[in-house]
Amino acid sequence: MHKCLNYMIKRIIFTLLLISILFLKGAYGQDFIYGPATSIMDSKTQFANPAIISFQPSHFALGVKTYHMGFFENSNFDYRHGYFTLSAPRMIGSRFGSGLQVQYFDSPIFSRSQFGGSASVQILRRFSVGANVSLHHIGYNQDNFVDFDFDDPVFQDGFSGFTLNTAAGIFARPIPNLELGAGARNINEPDLSLIGANANEPMEIFAAVSYNFGLLKGTFEIIEGRYGLQNRTHIEAYSTQGYYARAGTNMNFDSGYFEAQALLFGGVSVNYQYELPFNELAGNTNGSHMFSLVFEFNRVPPLPERRRPSTITPTFERQRTTPEVPSAILLNSDTDHLKFYEINLNRRVDYFNCH
Repeated sequence: MHKCLNYMIKRIIFTLLLISILFLKGAYGQDFIYGPATSIMDSKTQFANPAIISFQPSHFALGVKTYHMGFFENSNFDYRHGYFTLSAPRMIGSRFGSGLQVQYFDSPIFSRSQFGGSASVQILRRFSVGANVSLHHIGYNQDNFVDFDFDDPVFQDGFSGFTLNTAAGIFARPIPNLELGAGARNINEPDLSLIGANANEPMEIFAAVSYNFGLLKGTFEIIEGRYGLQNRTHIEAYSTQGYYARAGTNMNFDSGYFEAQALLFGGVSVNYQYELPFNELAGNTNGSHMFSLVFEFNRVPPLPERRRPSTITPTFERQRTTPEVPSAILLNSDTDHLKFYEINLNRRVDYFNCH
C-alpha cells in the first residue's frame, strides 16, 4: 500500500514540475525566502524558525530564484534571489545542533544579503529551542543611478552598510501527529538606513501548528509584523522517503504558491517552487520560479520490501516406517520358581601328639 502511494506521489510531482517548466514564466519581487515554521523536510525553514534544526536531517541546500516585475510588457527588470543552508542537528552529541544560512537579493538598483548562524538544543526528544544571529548587508548600485546628486546626505557614508539581526524560536512535537512552532524574528529591530535614520525593520512574531492525517499534512501560521497580522495555510502530501508536494496561500488570497520535492538518488533531491500573486499585481506578472538542490548526509537507506509468500503452498508426504526393536540379551528358565538348598558340612580333624 505504501509503495503504491509513494509511486503516485512521485508521478504527480514530476508531472507538475514538467508542466510548470513548460508553461509558466516570469515572476514578481518579494522579501527574503522563508519556509513554514514547522516543516522539517523543507531546507528553507531554517530562515523562519532556528529551532527546527534539531529535528531536521543533516543536509545542505542551494537554491536560485528568478523573476521579473513590470507594469508594461517592455518594462522587464533583472531580479535575482538565492540561498544556501547547512544543517547539522547532531553537531555536539545528540542534543546540540547548528546551522548556517546565506541569502541574497540582487536588483539593478540595490542588493540585500544575509549571512547567519543558528544553534539549537533538543529537550526530552519532543521539544527544541533555537537562536539565530545574522549579518545583513544593504547596498545600492550607483552605476545605474540617472540624474542623481551624489552629494545627497543619504549616501554621505557610502552606498552600502551592515547591521546585525537576531531571531529565536521553539519547536515541539507533543504527540506524533501534532507539531507546534513559535518565535520572533528581527528581535533587535535592525536599522536598515545607511545613515542611522531609524529605518528599523519591525520585530516579527510568528506561531504555527501542523497536524498529520496519514500522508497528508495541514499547517496554519499567523505572523504579526511589518504588514500587520497575516495568516497562511499550507496543504502538503508527503512520503517518508523524501518526496512532498505542498500548496499554500494566505487567508486574504494575496498570493499563492506550489512547491514539490523529489528524491533522485542516494541523498540528492531536487526542489521546485512556483509563486503567483492574486492581488492587483496579478495583471503585471506571471509568477516566480525557484529551483533548489538538496543533499542529505548519512541518509539511511529504505528497508528492503518484505517478500510476499508464494501462492503455491509446498506439500510433503512422510513415509511410514516400521520401528526396529533394539537387540538385547534374554534369560529364560525351565521352571517358574526358584529352589533353595541348605547343606551342612562337618569336618573332623584328628590330633596326634607325637613325641
